[in-house]
Amino acid sequence: MKRLHTLAAATALACCLVTSLASAQPVSQAQTATADPGPRDVSVEWSVKIPVRDGVRLNANIYRPANATGPLPVVLTVTPYTIDTLHTVGMWFARHGYIYAAVDTRGRGGSGGAFLPTNHESEDGYDAIEWLARMPGSDGRVVGWGGSYAGRNQLFFAAEAPSALKAIAPASAGLNTVDRDMRANVPFPQLMQWLAYTAGTTSNRAAYTDRAYWLGALSELASGKVSYREFDSLVGMPSATWQENLKHPTVDAYWRTQTTDAGMLDKQQLGRITIPVLGITGSYDPSQTGLRAYLAARASVVAPEVLEGQYLVLGPWDHPGTRNPQRVTGGVDMGAASVVDMLELHRQWFDWVLGRGAKPAFLTDHFVYFLAGADKWVSAPSIAAAAAPVHTLMLSSPDTDAGAMARAGSLAPSAVRQAPDRYTYDPSVPGRNEGVEGFDLVSPKWLTDATAVSRLDGEGLVYDMAPLTHAADIVGIPSARLFLTMDVPDTDVRVALYAVMPDGTQVFLTQDQIRARYRRSLEKEELVPSGKRLQYDFSRFDFVSRRLPVGARLRLVVSPLGLSIHQQRNRNSGGAVADETAADNRIAHVALAMGPGLSSLAVPMQEVP
Repeated sequence: MKRLHTLAAATALACCLVTSLASAQPVSQAQTATADPGPRDVSVEWSVKIPVRDGVRLNANIYRPANATGPLPVVLTVTPYTIDTLHTVGMWFARHGYIYAAVDTRGRGGSGGAFLPTNHESEDGYDAIEWLARMPGSDGRVVGWGGSYAGRNQLFFAAEAPSALKAIAPASAGLNTVDRDMRANVPFPQLMQWLAYTAGTTSNRAAYTDRAYWLGALSELASGKVSYREFDSLVGMPSATWQENLKHPTVDAYWRTQTTDAGMLDKQQLGRITIPVLGITGSYDPSQTGLRAYLAARASVVAPEVLEGQYLVLGPWDHPGTRNPQRVTGGVDMGAASVVDMLELHRQWFDWVLGRGAKPAFLTDHFVYFLAGADKWVSAPSIAAAAAPVHTLMLSSPDTDAGAMARAGSLAPSAVRQAPDRYTYDPSVPGRNEGVEGFDLVSPKWLTDATAVSRLDGEGLVYDMAPLTHAADIVGIPSARLFLTMDVPDTDVRVALYAVMPDGTQVFLTQDQIRARYRRSLEKEELVPSGKRLQYDFSRFDFVSRRLPVGARLRLVVSPLGLSIHQQRNRNSGGAVADETAADNRIAHVALAMGPGLSSLAVPMQEVP
């Protein structure tokens, strides 16, 4: 393994970026009342119309330094969340020497056309970039900035290779079928909430954030009174996107072409992206897997000299934290160094790739990540180079049934041959508001909320490692291999990894899931033969980076995915899951085999010197 090195300079820079903003003292009310304002330092052109190839006009606000003396590069964000949400960002970039263009995506805000998620982003983005490059005051160079949908669409229009696009900086840019809308062929009910958020032309923020409404709707869905396919009608918003997605439960041509996303992993498209790319994600960003998949696929096809311009920053953040880092995420204090001024980092990145400034000191290597528990940034040439040595831990419970925290089995270097552990999943049980995928809908302390594990009693399996006698770093991507037998043709299995601290606090690290019928392929289903032991490989965990102190231990939990209202509930019938209702419920009895060469966890871990 290549030696890791800490980013002392980067940590200092991060602190500097934070304190530089904090040092600007707010003006008192008395001063505000008496001071006469000076001229504006930013000029804004509101509701500028940008024509695209089919005659649709996109709506934009253009921010410029008021006293610019020459042409400037343009920072572009295209958003479905209405451009008013980007006003602060636009003012910031204009005050730091850039023109900023906030653009409503087609069919949203003030833009014409119909909003069809991801379908028009490539062509519309290309046309907007070319228009902005020719706009008065522009120096002909455009860079992309934004996160979530506004990060993902940068990948789309970059694949069109517009000549004016000089760099992109996608944050939280997940991909459909990888980690957005559907993960391992299990769709997320949260998509319906997002479709409500982006319906029509208005913001709909109040409806999107109505906690009681959506928790109630998810509870009704879990009950099985209607099928998953009918969820859009249940919430009063029939959706063509919802219905069309559910016609394609596997990764097929629809996902590769109609939705654009999976097509972003096409080698021909990836090879056209030769500009610098700065990716931003987080340990608890649900889009981490997709962004990593995109960057890895691109790295496999572009020339080495092109790859020199590819960087990835992975902080201890959730989805919004990739743009606005907070010290506390999900109830866990990540440390002072975790808070980085991301706008300033992006400004430095853009200055560097455009030849206007030095390379950001923060980017000491191509992969920069935060080691939680140690409060420091670390770098390596790649994710693979960063990973600690892999240790294989066998699941074992010769003296207990592992069916609850109080009866946990063990994670140990070896396991004797023994009887299998068993759990039962009854899809008729009321849906539970649990699972990290529910984020703060579950609890403000969703990273340390142990309810999903503490209330297991025969509905899942728990395995604990012995407490550490030396501090250890978990750095890398874990994996698990389970040997399971079941008496139903299909069910969904969650495997979650936690760190249990010396005081007993359980901190979520990462998880993976498998729908049994897709255990071998996401492109073709294969129902499970009853009573036959089969191998299930869980290989889609997220990258983990955490230091565990003496006395901490790892915990692995195997449980039914469908217990959570934040997941599609598989009713185990073997039929089309989207069409199942409570009438299709079948109780699943699952057995996990243990012994030499059987169920195991592979974890990248090394002792701290």
